[in-house]
Amino acid sequence: MTESPSRAATPTLSYVVPTIGVPEHLAKCLASIYGDGERLDAPRELIVVWQAPIAGAAEGSKALRELCRRLAAAQPGAIDGPARIIELPRPVGFARAVNDGIAASGGDWVALVNDDVVLEAGWARRLLEAAGAVSRVAAAQGINVMACGGDGEDARIDGAGLAWNRRWQAVQLGRGEATRSAGLTAGASSGRLRRQPAGTPAHPVCDEVYGVSATAAIYRRAALVEVSGDGDALRPFEERLDSYYEDVELADRLHGAGYHALLAPAARAVHTGALSSRSPRAARRRTRRVYANRLLVLARRLGRGFWPRVPVVLGRDVVDALRRPKTAPMPGDLEPPGVVDLACAWGRAARLLPRFAHFGPGIRR
Repeated sequence: MTESPSRAATPTLSYVVPTIGVPEHLAKCLASIYGDGERLDAPRELIVVWQAPIAGAAEGSKALRELCRRLAAAQPGAIDGPARIIELPRPVGFARAVNDGIAASGGDWVALVNDDVVLEAGWARRLLEAAGAVSRVAAAQGINVMACGGDGEDARIDGAGLAWNRRWQAVQLGRGEATRSAGLTAGASSGRLRRQPAGTPAHPVCDEVYGVSATAAIYRRAALVEVSGDGDALRPFEERLDSYYEDVELADRLHGAGYHALLAPAARAVHTGALSSRSPRAARRRTRRVYANRLLVLARRLGRGFWPRVPVVLGRDVVDALRRPKTAPMPGDLEPPGVVDLACAWGRAARLLPRFAHFGPGIRR
């Protein structure tokens, strides 16, 4: 990466929050966005994409609008104008929901924030400063902390960027590590964060990672336009993936286009995690979707190199089904797949594979 020759004008920012109904965490999320927006000098807007549940749609819409009105009245000027609420008649999945929000946004940068995330003060400002200091940056994120860890020394990292490991699985860098670790830098091959060598700054301004998690991150609008393909609509996320691995697939395209992604450790966000998959049935569905989408993203990423790796990937999936974790899982961890889960995952992947597989050279890595 190279330093930008000159600092550009202060960029505008659009916050996009996808949500289903009005969960208890949404009020804290939106309140943190208003607090974060107060620390920005340029115009900023808030777009909430509300996927209405079948029951209680009218009441939920009214409650959401009243919540935004109260927050705007309590912090005037934090967000320019009233929050824009995009109402969808039913849950449509993360990729389509955020695409609707991004298409309606107008900022130079788009901040995606899950509805169960609370931003620490100055989150967006720190990310924009880090991204503005380096050329060809398409996305940036800070360290996401698990809500269950609290604010003390035992707090754990939910994620600090995305990477592919040697098992051809996308991983959250640093997941489960203690946030008190100083001098962290990304280790893409291991899926962990490494300490920097002695003598380097304890808290670097930023560090390059392969991609960012759409849990809480900012994306450069111009980069999203470049990788979105043909057509007038800006819809950068692959909607056929629905949820899970959609941010990994986008990271692949941005990386292939020559863009960088940054981790800015000074920017923090607290993530509750996996609220939509807390029930056993939802957890099984999540596991199946993750294993299926990984195959689809791998097929697009590797091109003709995908086919020789299919037996190896299948063998590793079987190992995952037979092996059980030795330690208690953290909130939001993926449930180990069973044989039925793998059969469903590979069946879904086989149905969608013609739209993802190709015999080209694959994504430049």
